Amino acid sequence: MRAARQSTAVRVIVVLVGVYLVGFGLWAFLSPASFYDSIAVFPPYNQHFIHDLGALQVGLGAAMMLTQVWGDALLVVLAGNAVGATIHFAATSWITRWAGVPPPTSPSSAA
Repeated sequence: MRAARQSTAVRVIVVLVGVYLVGFGLWAFLSPASFYDSIAVFPPYNQHFIHDLGALQVGLGAAMMLTQVWGDALLVVLAGNAVGATIHFAATSWITRWAGVPPPTSPSSAA
């Protein structure tokens, strides 16, 4: 069963929100101390949590944008989940374990 065609306004809003989520997610993932200092200013700072938040946001944003390319909802959900999970795996496994980068306990120690 094919979903009803979306209006142009809805399509534009979905893409813009998807880009917003991917942008903020990449910011949180790639520069957690900067993200914390600018937006998430509630203590305590936790790099791992902010990496998780970034991965989740990138996955959600990717899924929103993929809804405009693929008509299969299951495929969109699986792809969005795969994007978020891949980024999460990169953060928790590669960066903090294999690369030997210790997670800082405060933004000042990340500098």
